[in-house]
Amino acid sequence: MEGISKKEMLEEFGTMLREKRMQKNLTQEKLSELAGITDVYLRDLERGSYSATWLIWLKLCTILEIDISKLQQKLTVLQNS
Repeated sequence: MEGISKKEMLEEFGTMLREKRMQKNLTQEKLSELAGITDVYLRDLERGSYSATWLIWLKLCTILEIDISKLQQKLTVLQNS
């Protein structure tokens, strides 16, 4: 399958995560506390260094009020680009 690589996808999602966090005026420390993860792990997710589990993504999306269906649509668009 052509399209975006896993690394590019992780970086894209990390950027989206950081932008949403900043829009909500949350620090990495506060968001990580709310999500039950370490701030180091959150930084790695925002950099696209790690792939989060589905449960972690659900927690983060819920906290940041990210529509999961739009996240899935974006994934589909990225995979097909």
